[in-house]
Amino acid sequence: MNRVVRLAVPVSLCLLGVACALAATEWIVHRFYARLAPPSGDAAVQILLGNRTPDEALAIRLHPYMLYQNNPQFVRFGILALGGSTTYGYLLRDASDAWPAQLARILTERLGRPVEVVNGGLPYAMSSDLLAHYIFQDRFLGARIVLFHEGGNDAVPLLAENYDPDYGFFRKWASPSFGRRPGETTLLRSWTARLMYAHWLSGMDVGEFLSQPDAIGSMSPKRAREMVMRNQPIGFERNVTALVRYIRDDGAIPILFPFYLAERDALKTAAPGDYWKTHYDALATGYEKNVRVLQKIAATENVMYFRIPPGSIPLNLFFDHCHLRKAGETLKATFVADRIEGLVRRLADENDASRDGDERQASGSGRPTCSNR
Repeated sequence: MNRVVRLAVPVSLCLLGVACALAATEWIVHRFYARLAPPSGDAAVQILLGNRTPDEALAIRLHPYMLYQNNPQFVRFGILALGGSTTYGYLLRDASDAWPAQLARILTERLGRPVEVVNGGLPYAMSSDLLAHYIFQDRFLGARIVLFHEGGNDAVPLLAENYDPDYGFFRKWASPSFGRRPGETTLLRSWTARLMYAHWLSGMDVGEFLSQPDAIGSMSPKRAREMVMRNQPIGFERNVTALVRYIRDDGAIPILFPFYLAERDALKTAAPGDYWKTHYDALATGYEKNVRVLQKIAATENVMYFRIPPGSIPLNLFFDHCHLRKAGETLKATFVADRIEGLVRRLADENDASRDGDERQASGSGRPTCSNR
């Protein structure tokens, strides 16, 4: 009996210490949760708690005729960046790390005046999606420069046996499963548990999305190479050509900036079923076809074109074959800034001169006026 009593005292003290430590940890995490939790992970936690819906949590939401869309901010003077997940910032913890946001900061610092860059990226968007978004929404933002950063996603349809330029064969509805498991709501009453979940779920896409039929991954690499050699990127060419002409008709300047594909070694740690890993040769061939299309359009439509030289971004800056870590996004943003700084400076000066002229005219006539750009 005495032995039990002797053991009970230290055990009780130990349990009390653990309880105090847990309580202290809980208080600290609660106090600093907003600083410690990655935004994308916290968005997922809020959905699990029932505080937000997927549409409210992310910048991607359903749209009646475009199926999904970004929520950009309207600008007075700025740049619009169109692209897929490599523009959107997929896998990054914070949207401010994506190259469009970093480009805005770089240009603002260099020019000594605010430069806005609207991130019009859409996860897994192809040229058809970006064209539709521009026609129905993005053209009304008032951007002076529109950067088109794509060519990778449009390579995938070129592997299909039933390729059609309108891409209608390539899309279907899909929705990720994101429901609460038994006991999860109770567990997430703990701030410590919330923080652990936020880091676990950071970068997870919780929004509605569209995906392609799963025919590419089941195709043999040999057959994929045959298909990509047979199919020509007619759809990509006509979509981008139309987009360039719409942009120019709106008084903006289009710039073609191809998707960047990393070398095969970037996929060493990819899952065995990742079709970019199993079909890299065929997809890289399709991508190069799309790059040549962009070069052709740049020449025939007389628009600016530049490309980051292949192999110039270190592989340790990639998450996978194309998605960059923050440091890689910085390299991409700096590359773009170096090539458009002069153009942005000239357009900003013109914008200032136009605004000053409007103000002088308004003061002389006594009537208020405004400019749309």
